[in-house]
Amino acid sequence: MLCQAAVRPGPGIESHFRQKHQLKGQVLKDIKDYYGILELADPKLAAIPEDNSQAIEQLTILHGYSCNACRYLTIARDNIVRHWREAGHSISEDRWIEVRLQSWIGGQYARYWIVRDDSDIDGPADTANAANARSQSAMDELIAASQARLKEEDAARLRKGDLKEDIDRDSPWVKRLGWVRHFGSRDLISIHDAAEWLWARAATGRLAGKQEDEEAARERLLLSRLRQSFDHEVDRCCWRLDSVPTETLQWLGSITSMTLVLHTKINSTV
Repeated sequence: MLCQAAVRPGPGIESHFRQKHQLKGQVLKDIKDYYGILELADPKLAAIPEDNSQAIEQLTILHGYSCNACRYLTIARDNIVRHWREAGHSISEDRWIEVRLQSWIGGQYARYWIVRDDSDIDGPADTANAANARSQSAMDELIAASQARLKEEDAARLRKGDLKEDIDRDSPWVKRLGWVRHFGSRDLISIHDAAEWLWARAATGRLAGKQEDEEAARERLLLSRLRQSFDHEVDRCCWRLDSVPTETLQWLGSITSMTLVLHTKINSTV
């Protein structure tokens, strides 16, 4: 997650983590809250280290060019060539040298300084990899903790069920009865029919005097409770049919999408 660039405080924190690291939601909010209480320096205005200082481990080391006639630093060869053409420096054999540069931030606000080479590392990429391997920033730890908490909350929500009732599987009543856990993708209609058959036998007295073992009694009790829960769900949903507009019911009952049900249309106009 370490991107090896300084971030401007304030709105710059949110925009950086949202655009650069594609973070959002609670994780992004935790990062904003964490850095919001800190007193942070603006990398656009902060002082830069002296030239030939030791490289800052958390920043990328860039390949660049240094003008031999003035302190002009750039990472683009075209820029150093243009500088010599426009600056009016006296001609010399070595107009510029290749150096290692660092900057707090890139883009139009980049301000470079020269860093010395204190190691045998071959290039900027190796330096960046070594820095990543040696350190984990507070931001990484914060994101890891936030993601772990969100994972625990998701697990708890799955155990307890959601409160919204967009579809029947999300009904608190269905979750409380455990239909999804017990039956999964099995046909609930066939289970309902079995419960109705058992209820009919009990209503006609055909179960009276019949000896049942413990397993059969448990199954009968379970089916009886299921029938009651089915009836509860039907009653819960049926009232919604009365709130459907008459014209909508006419279209739903039509054979094609272009014509209404004939008898319904006649009745509605009488």
